[in-house]
Amino acid sequence: MYAPNNPRLVSVRGVNVEAPLAGTMLIICNDDQPGVIGEVGTILGRQGVNIANFALGRNETGAVGVVNVDEEATTAGALESAMEAIRQIPAVRDAWLVRLTS
Repeated sequence: MYAPNNPRLVSVRGVNVEAPLAGTMLIICNDDQPGVIGEVGTILGRQGVNIANFALGRNETGAVGVVNVDEEATTAGALESAMEAIRQIPAVRDAWLVRLTS
């Protein structure tokens, strides 16, 4: 549930997804198939990246995952290394690291 006046991401490339629009986010477009979320979680865990929120949307064209992470608690370079590994997952079409500041 989202509070009024708190921005949120509601769609990526035509796929509905509802995630907080704040802080550091990983946005991942992928084929909708088993195991992708597990691979992403494993990669982030190995890099010591804490997941604050994970939202998933899907339709007939594929899936979108929006992962809000606690960047403050992450060692330097860990997110970039994680993104490189996530982009190597065969089912991943695109992946972006987005940092929003106030």
